[in-house]
Amino acid sequence: MTLKTSLIASSLLATAVLSSEQVKADTIQETPESSVKTVTPAEVVTAEQIEQARSDADNAAADVVLQESQTGYVYNNLQDAIVAEEVAQNTLTTAQTQAENATPEVITQVDTEIATAQTTVENLETAIDVAQNQVKENQTVYNDVTTDVNTAQVNYETAQLEVEAAATKIETLQSSNEDLTTIESQVQEAEKTVIEKTTAVMVAENKVVEAKESDSQLEQAITEAKSNVETSKEQEKQAESDVSVANQKMLATQKVVESKTAEVESVKPLVTYSFDVNLPQEVKDAARALYDDYSPETVENMRQVMKASGLKVNDVAQNKADWLKYNIEGGDDVIDVENLTDKQFEVINQYYVDAYNALADELGFPRTSLNSKLMEIAKIRADMYDQKDTYQSHDYNIIKASNRQVLGEKNQNIVGENLDQFALISEKQPTLKDLLSQTVIAVNSFTLFDQPGNYGHFDTLTHNSAIGIDIYKLNTKKVKIIPIMF
Repeated sequence: MTLKTSLIASSLLATAVLSSEQVKADTIQETPESSVKTVTPAEVVTAEQIEQARSDADNAAADVVLQESQTGYVYNNLQDAIVAEEVAQNTLTTAQTQAENATPEVITQVDTEIATAQTTVENLETAIDVAQNQVKENQTVYNDVTTDVNTAQVNYETAQLEVEAAATKIETLQSSNEDLTTIESQVQEAEKTVIEKTTAVMVAENKVVEAKESDSQLEQAITEAKSNVETSKEQEKQAESDVSVANQKMLATQKVVESKTAEVESVKPLVTYSFDVNLPQEVKDAARALYDDYSPETVENMRQVMKASGLKVNDVAQNKADWLKYNIEGGDDVIDVENLTDKQFEVINQYYVDAYNALADELGFPRTSLNSKLMEIAKIRADMYDQKDTYQSHDYNIIKASNRQVLGEKNQNIVGENLDQFALISEKQPTLKDLLSQTVIAVNSFTLFDQPGNYGHFDTLTHNSAIGIDIYKLNTKKVKIIPIMF
């Protein structure tokens, strides 16, 4: 038979590719040289000034193109962050679903997924910081480009004034009375200047248009990038909220699992065991006769039959007796004999009863059962005997005091007892299995091998209807067991 006892388990978005091509200076058609004699430097715009206006306009365009490249890179980074945010959201959703139906294995998986989601949130926070820094950098570049646009506009207006001044000079020369040849030469030179300045104005005008276009696109890109940063922040907040919800669900699930585990542990046995009893027929016959009629004759007959059978109680201690085999699984933890837990106390009591009933079944005797009142009396008596700290026979003062304490002052029933002692397997603290093994010996010492007690223990134990036992440590090597019968 088997005993089962309960025990209580982001980056910036910036559209950086311009629709117009980079402005190239138009080819200037040179006017054939003529016999121009003199031109006052203060009256015309020099070639160096024109070249400088072109260079300034080209540099402004180059800055715009460079910024386009940078903002395009920022845009790609932001897209990656947004995708990563979506992945984190999906991961959290999955974790929440799993947490709702969590088992210990699923909880471990949810723990891992939540840790991963939290890492993703941290990465997104870093990406947002990078994005915000790049917004600041783009804003600085945007301010620089705006300055370049303003400079190009000033250059354009200056060139336009120079064209108008050159045209005015032509009109002045044509209306003057100077030598016609000189005037024609000056007019041709002035016309050439007008052509060059007009070309420069066109180039500058194109640069201004493109710079303004880039300026507008960059401003729009910065606005969109800022908006996306805010969106990413909202997504981050949602992700953090989802992580918090998932954690709460996980904790709730863990509590359920712990509660269920505790319930499982509460019904998990400390030990399991079984008995196999196969007594010789003559032993069973003699024991039956003694049970039916306790007399000097039946006692002597039992002595002789046991002597002739060759059965030894020490063989039971070593589990070598063919007529009585027991098997104990579990119970390998060390116990404190003087301070047994409630579960250990219950297991020892149940084991004793089961060991006795296995023998009683073989002999055809009535079974016995555990009784909570008798278990309580046994515990009180064990404490009282332990306090005396000396080995002696039954103490009737202890018997009466324990009866009154449990059954009441007016109860006149006397609850009997048997006392036995056995040696511990070692001086070290025994395991529960050690103690149960010795308990089997006690059962047999009170029944088949009760020759020293003239089979008086046999008579009282086999005729009881209920039982309760306790154990106390007599000294470092001896333990006493007290079966209480009624």
